[in-house]
Amino acid sequence: MWAFLPNVVVALLIFLVAGALAAGVSTLAARVPGDTGLGKVVATAAPILIMTIATFMILDQLKIAHDIVVLTDAALIGAIAVGSALIRPRRPRRRRADARGRVHVGAGDKGQ
Repeated sequence: MWAFLPNVVVALLIFLVAGALAAGVSTLAARVPGDTGLGKVVATAAPILIMTIATFMILDQLKIAHDIVVLTDAALIGAIAVGSALIRPRRPRRRRADARGRVHVGAGDKGQ
């Protein structure tokens, strides 16, 4: 009758650890890059990502909609991989432009 109780306890532990980790990452991301645009994005996106993955872990632990959880988790990880792959090619173009003497003023630059 109480066979589900260990799964609920583990799900609760996953939630508590993920919440603490998300808060720590948000605080660290807000302090390290400072008040830059990237710092704000990381401080906002990292806790959302951590809690999203924790939600998938909790649903999987509780054996709720296993197939949907696995498919959505794979899609999320795939989207992160594609997004990070698309960020990479921009860097060499900026270096080539800098080598030619062009000045780039971005969101975090002050133009000095």
